Amino acid sequence: MESLRHSLLAPTCGTFVMVLGCVDSMMCMIKVRYAAKDDNAKPLLPHPYKPWETAGKEEKHKEIIEKAYRAFKMYENVKEWMFISLPLMWTFAVYGKGMTSLPYISENLVDGMILLSSLLYTFANRRYTKGYVDSTGKRVKPFYLRTNVVKFWLAQWRSRTFRRRLTRRSDCKKLFSILQVRMHCWIKKIK
Repeated sequence: MESLRHSLLAPTCGTFVMVLGCVDSMMCMIKVRYAAKDDNAKPLLPHPYKPWETAGKEEKHKEIIEKAYRAFKMYENVKEWMFISLPLMWTFAVYGKGMTSLPYISENLVDGMILLSSLLYTFANRRYTKGYVDSTGKRVKPFYLRTNVVKFWLAQWRSRTFRRRLTRRSDCKKLFSILQVRMHCWIKKIK
């Protein structure tokens, strides 16, 4: 049981950090939305927020409303990416331990890669959040950084499963050759 806890510590910490990053994006969106007030300090945007109901608002509040809409789109994007990338990180964590048969790769190194990549994902998400709320142009670099972290998880998982398939095929070939030899010996005994 202790070894299971130890092997799941890194992906659990990575999950915690990534979920906190998603919650941070939600808080950023809420802060922008509730800061949007008219001249009488009344909220410009209704609760629950419906972006399609902001068409009739005054022209002078247009920039504030657009910023709130960008924050809304940013949070939706962060949520969607979280649900895509979290299983990939866990899959890499589970199958990445199998890479320890390669030289210079230990379980601690794989755990470190999991933690470092999760932190990098969260850092990119934070920069994406702040950049997208400011302007749509500032979101591009963090978006690509976050995408590259997900690609890393996907590539590591993919290479491991491909290597596992090759190992299984060679094991099947070995088993088949052993069975073939034994069958040949059995046939000789019968004759």
